Amino acid sequence: MLQLLFYITVYTSIVLLLMMFFFSYLNKVKKQKYSVWEKESNELINTFIFIDNNTVLELPDDIHTLKKNPFFRTFISQKIITAVKNFSGETTRNLKQLYLLLELDKDTLHDTKHVLGHLKTRAIRNVGVMNLKNFEEIVFENTNHKNDLIRIEAQVALIRLTGFKGLKFLNIITYPISEWYQIVLLRELKTLDPEKFKGIKIWLKSFNKSVIVFTLKLIANYHLFEFYPDTVKLLHHKNHKIRLQAIRTLAKIFNKNTPKELLSIFENETTENKIAILKELSSFKEQSTIPYLIELLKQETPTLQIVIIKTIAKIDTEGILLLEKIPNAHTPPLNNIILQLKEEQAYELD
Repeated sequence: MLQLLFYITVYTSIVLLLMMFFFSYLNKVKKQKYSVWEKESNELINTFIFIDNNTVLELPDDIHTLKKNPFFRTFISQKIITAVKNFSGETTRNLKQLYLLLELDKDTLHDTKHVLGHLKTRAIRNVGVMNLKNFEEIVFENTNHKNDLIRIEAQVALIRLTGFKGLKFLNIITYPISEWYQIVLLRELKTLDPEKFKGIKIWLKSFNKSVIVFTLKLIANYHLFEFYPDTVKLLHHKNHKIRLQAIRTLAKIFNKNTPKELLSIFENETTENKIAILKELSSFKEQSTIPYLIELLKQETPTLQIVIIKTIAKIDTEGILLLEKIPNAHTPPLNNIILQLKEEQAYELD
């Protein structure tokens, strides 16, 4: 029995040792192969980066052989994508030509229809990076995909392919655009030359609340004053987030009526929206709003009273003197709030 156990142990050890050598050999071969690919890819990419505009772009014979290997295609595709992200102008156009000469767009097309989400996401992202305009329809179809990563990559890619026209996905999307993704989209639009927006009025009436919020941000960012009346109407929307963004947007396209518009909704607003209104009023520095704000001190909570008093002080440099003249200014909680504000101002002066 012991002898049998000994033979089994020896046999197992030999098998494990052979497997270790085998996998070590495979890993060495793989590293050598990738080393060759790295060298070939870098030389090819550098050639296309610095190639003369009048030179006919062609692939070397050894690359023609290598491009038949699907693993090499994935490898060099990632290298080209990385290079394109780091360059601009004529260089990126040359690299795009290389991408097409290698027929990597066929792989991209295949992966845009892949069942695996991460491959589909990467393919759509590559479409945007490589500016493959013939993929526009496929990208548009995915702008309302149930997978949020696929959806946002498609929306970003569509903007990269068609500029502001790419915002047409706002007409069809049913899924919400998160706050973070709105930032991503606005950042993408920031790199483009402003164009005349088409669809603003339609988007402001969208059943998708996030589309309305995003559209209001577009109005604010690009100072679209012609949509002032439409924005005012949204101050009365039943959704508090839409009202909040309408408040912020009006501050970016304000006119002489804006303080009055904001104060007219103040009483029935949420605490968050009230604070937003006060913040905007403090930036307007409109003296005519002070009497109304002083009146609000009589009915608001201590938390809001602090914000109201700070707003008055920002609107008028003599704001504290005005506050000290109002009834109850020397009784709690107003006297404590005013005293705190005085201390803050004194600290700032120091």
